[in-house]
Amino acid sequence: MIEQRLEVSSPQIMGILNLTPDSFYDGGRYSEVDEILKRIAQMVDQGAEIVDMGGMSSRPGAPEIAVEEELQRVRPVLQELSRLELDCEFSIDSYRAPVVDEALQAGIGMINDITALRGDTGLAELVADAGAKIVLMHMQGQPRTMQNNPR
Repeated sequence: MIEQRLEVSSPQIMGILNLTPDSFYDGGRYSEVDEILKRIAQMVDQGAEIVDMGGMSSRPGAPEIAVEEELQRVRPVLQELSRLELDCEFSIDSYRAPVVDEALQAGIGMINDITALRGDTGLAELVADAGAKIVLMHMQGQPRTMQNNPR
């Protein structure tokens, strides 16, 4: 297995691309693949060194969607990333092994998991076998419940 580490000795800018219709920031603003690819290039031009994309909202109160719906949102972008010749790293914001697997097959090298490997029992092995980088996030409960008595 090849071990990769994210160099964090200096700050890095991560551009966030929400491929969801209900994002708290840009929900639905970028829904066509050509618009999405232009937005990615714009983020890199503005200094993003990592572009993180996700197909399921994790905003407070967001409902969980089916894996297939998440894949339908990210798949068209993953299929077109090879067209881009950008100096950046791509990350997939997902905790589901089928979505992460497809992203890894498309050349994504970093996983951003909001469940810190608690959401899908197959994810840790999948990421380790691929030698991919992983960001383990923290949240209280699930997106739909995270604001119930937060502490």
